[in-house]
Amino acid sequence: IATSAIEFNFPQEILQASRKPEIVADAARHIFMRNSRECSGNFFIDEDVLREAGVTDFAQYAVTPNTPLFNDLFLEERKK
Repeated sequence: IATSAIEFNFPQEILQASRKPEIVADAARHIFMRNSRECSGNFFIDEDVLREAGVTDFAQYAVTPNTPLFNDLFLEERKK
């Protein structure tokens, strides 16, 4: 996510290959709309939440459109 921490502590290439913070806000909105009695104690990944909610176009969240995303270490481990 293109936060100030990324902007000031990492190479610009990583910032440019990130997504805007809005993706987290949009995913959080979908999570908060769920029934809390049925959805508690979970770990969510923003893209998974949004896909489940029907989002298919993630271009709006790209800092630099058409740039491949930087592979997050945590998510890279998750795919194995």
